[in-house]
Parts: sequence; structure tokens; C-alpha cells
Amino acid sequence: MLLSLIFSLFIGLVFDYPEQQMMPVSAHELLEAPVSWEQWLQDEARMSWWALHGWVVLEELKPNMSVWTGEIENGTEFRPLDWGMKPDLEKSIQWAFPNGTGIHLHGLDRCEVLYQRFLVNKAADKNQTNQ
Repeated sequence: MLLSLIFSLFIGLVFDYPEQQMMPVSAHELLEAPVSWEQWLQDEARMSWWALHGWVVLEELKPNMSVWTGEIENGTEFRPLDWGMKPDLEKSIQWAFPNGTGIHLHGLDRCEVLYQRFLVNKAADKNQTNQ
């Protein structure tokens, strides 16, 4: 299902732009999507993206949110991977922290869609810069 969504997104991009403005993104790049967190961990580019965009710090918490029971290190940088957090394949996960903040991890399927959008936008920016 994810691959068909990505393929549809790619086809839409191809037919929405005049030929001279097509973005240089290969179908091969768009269709090779990891299907597990372990595969994401092996992909340096995806993990670099995930470290910045795969999660969101929550300033306001919903009532009855699950509380993170793992270790939390006090530091200046918030890094979910260092705390042993990992996304679910299909759904987002949210945890509350004792300090009144929380975290929202995007589901891995959603991360893949956002990552592919990032690649398309990056290619468009590069294409525009080169013109």
C-alpha cells in the first residue's frame, strides 16, 4: 500500500509539471522503501532525516497519555534514539514525561511518506538553484 501511494505521488509529480520543469528524482529512489525499523537503522540518509523530523516534542499533553517508563538523561540535546525509543510500523506513538512534556513519534509508514516528500523538495530546490 505504501509503495502504491509513493508511486501515485511520483506519477502525479511527473504529470503536474511541464517537461522542462520536471524534478530529477528517479522512480528507483522513490520505490525502494524500507519496511522495518531495522532497515531504516541501516540507511544513514533516512536516519539523518529521522533524527530531525521523525518525532516532535509535545509541550501540551493529552489526558491519559502513556508515561515513558524508560531512563531519561538530562542534557541539552533531546535524542529519542539514545533513550531506546523507536517508531511503530503503522501508527504514531506518544509518551508523556515526568517533567510535563512529551514526545510524538511518527509511525514508520508516515515517516517514509514525509522522507520521500523531503527528497522531492530537495531535488526541486536543487533543480531551481541550477536554473
